[in-house]
Amino acid sequence: MTRIFTSIVLLVTLLVAGCSPIKEFSRVPEYAGITPERTKTTMPDSKKKTILLLAYNKGTEIFDLMAPFNLFNLTEQANVYIVAPEKGPIAVMQGFFTLPHYTFREIDSLKIQPSVIVIPNFSAMGKTQQDPVVVNWIKSKYTDTTIFLSVCAGSFTAAATGLYDGKALTTHASDIQLNMKLFSAPAWTTAVTYTKAGNLYSTAGVSNATEGGLAVIRDVFGEQTMQRVMKQVYYPHATLRTKHESIAIDGRNKKHILSKVLFKKDDKVAVLLQEGVDEFKLAAILDAYHRTFPATLHTYAVNPDGVISRFGLRIMPSAHIQQLHKSDELHILSKDALSEKEKKAVGKLPVVEYSPQSTRYIYDECLDRIGKKLGSKMHIVTKRLLDYN
Repeated sequence: MTRIFTSIVLLVTLLVAGCSPIKEFSRVPEYAGITPERTKTTMPDSKKKTILLLAYNKGTEIFDLMAPFNLFNLTEQANVYIVAPEKGPIAVMQGFFTLPHYTFREIDSLKIQPSVIVIPNFSAMGKTQQDPVVVNWIKSKYTDTTIFLSVCAGSFTAAATGLYDGKALTTHASDIQLNMKLFSAPAWTTAVTYTKAGNLYSTAGVSNATEGGLAVIRDVFGEQTMQRVMKQVYYPHATLRTKHESIAIDGRNKKHILSKVLFKKDDKVAVLLQEGVDEFKLAAILDAYHRTFPATLHTYAVNPDGVISRFGLRIMPSAHIQQLHKSDELHILSKDALSEKEKKAVGKLPVVEYSPQSTRYIYDECLDRIGKKLGSKMHIVTKRLLDYN
């Protein structure tokens, strides 16, 4: 009897411990610091196209938002703004906080006319309960010449607008069935990285924000500009990839996740925010490691107000620098550029280094490391969660 009781206690202990990384996976962070003032945003250059990337303050998927932000900025031919319902911090899941350039109301009052509107996955918004403020604002901006790009599970919001009724719409392979159940009117499409139906575009899951962004860049700014941007992010294909393996997470994958969180050490993963950090690389690293189910995943900065990214975003950390020493591994995007304060904060922590001179596509680099550390099964799980197939 004692042996059975001991076994039950052990099983319960394992399950409770294992739940921690799973809870962390879907945790919606809340900003606990003093909100810095928003950087004064210049009015759009009338000679450039204006791109609006929508964000939901309570929670927006990181690569869905940051990849297009970086890609459109790389064209050097666009006014690129992040727009949210409120002017307060945006929880960029799972990774950091940022501030919008404008609110919906400010865009309306300034009469800014966008050429492109990007709809990422609003992670903190219920898939069955879309925020009518956001949905109605998107609908109010529709014109036949305005391009809309739905990224990953931004499909739930895009479908809720009705704009995609009867039009091709795709999403993450693991979300397609729920999308079809909730919204029957769009022409749901699989096995492609992105769709295009007139001025309405959409992408498959997470990592395919790259293909969707590049497709819009090609159609708005031309093939030559797209090729230049592809080279700058070290896109791993000579031409824009359109074919996609829509492979949803299955029962075996879920067992591998459970096995990992129950029987392997779940590291506390940290990423250091540095001045001028590249938004595309930062987002890819955080998104990839988030999908390995670590015990925690936090960003840190020596300045509590955070850093200014490559293209001028205020990036605020998710945890206080004094907690950094508790981490099991620290990811540093540019070790050679560490300040004296940063070197002191890093101390003797195990470091995962990324070379600014690397010419590898960042997702390939991350997935290789994940496979070597966590094994082939978690490598496959991470790829499927990123929809990088």
